[in-house]
Amino acid sequence: MPLSHAASPSALIQRRLLLICVLAGVVLLFMGVQRLVFQIRQVEGFRAIPAAVVDRGIRSVEDDRFVPYVAYRFSVGQEVLRTDQLFSRRIPLSRQAAEAALEPYAIGQTVTAYFNPAIPERTFLRLNLAFGPYVLCLMGV
Repeated sequence: MPLSHAASPSALIQRRLLLICVLAGVVLLFMGVQRLVFQIRQVEGFRAIPAAVVDRGIRSVEDDRFVPYVAYRFSVGQEVLRTDQLFSRRIPLSRQAAEAALEPYAIGQTVTAYFNPAIPERTFLRLNLAFGPYVLCLMGV
């Protein structure tokens, strides 16, 4: 009785499922790396400059979600600018996390701000990268 070299239907299904899983993993890994690179490129061109804290506080943006702010002044050439962006991305936090984010900043204190001459309105004190791209990379692996 001759043996057939044709794969069984269940083996074909398993191979197709494996191929789909591998392709999905590659796509997720690519998306994660792409978003991570995009996130890093958004903060390229920023340089450290001294700034003076003039105010700080917490704004309520929705139920139980808050955005901490630290207002500060800094000089660029002959011009004195003021902004209140604490993080590189504005994201709502719990009240406890917002209060903890303000702890290192006292009014009158000199701090380091990160300034990009091309987009001065995006000056910030602390970099906060999104965690999502890392999750996509891990899911892709």
